[in-house]
Amino acid sequence: MEETDASKLLSIDDVWDNFCAQLQEAKQNLKLKEDELEQEAANLTRIDLTEYNNHKIIVSKLEAAVETLDIVRVSVFGQPSKIEIK
Repeated sequence: MEETDASKLLSIDDVWDNFCAQLQEAKQNLKLKEDELEQEAANLTRIDLTEYNNHKIIVSKLEAAVETLDIVRVSVFGQPSKIEIK
């Protein structure tokens, strides 16, 4: 087996930050698509929901990944949860 260079490993905080950044970007893309769909509906244009649904799926998957990572953070590493319920 090949040895892993410890300097190449990501910390749980690095992974957390990465997933949170991806989630924020996905939420922004979803909001842009929602705005676009509202404009199309106001103009009575034909609406294709394929892209919108794809954005929703990405957001849902990233939210699940962040929640799972938080469970690992709390249960395995004994760190406090970073999820704030508003």
